[in-house]
Amino acid sequence: MICELCERERITRWFSEDEVCWIAYCRHHPHQLIIVLKEHAPLPTPVEYQHIWELSKRFRPNSGWRLPKSILDHFHLHET
Repeated sequence: MICELCERERITRWFSEDEVCWIAYCRHHPHQLIIVLKEHAPLPTPVEYQHIWELSKRFRPNSGWRLPKSILDHFHLHET
């Protein structure tokens, strides 16, 4: 089975991509951002998590973030 987060289709507007993660509008909630770990893994390393957390605050400093339950084996955060 192919992971839709690994496919990284640019269906919505993307804001950032680096060696750790990418940030884009969620295709199911088009005004909310998602931050997706590039590597297919259920959890990021501590260094990756710190990087993701810093980006989340830079892009949406006043937003909350949650760990969605829809795709459990590929780490990503969803803006609340």
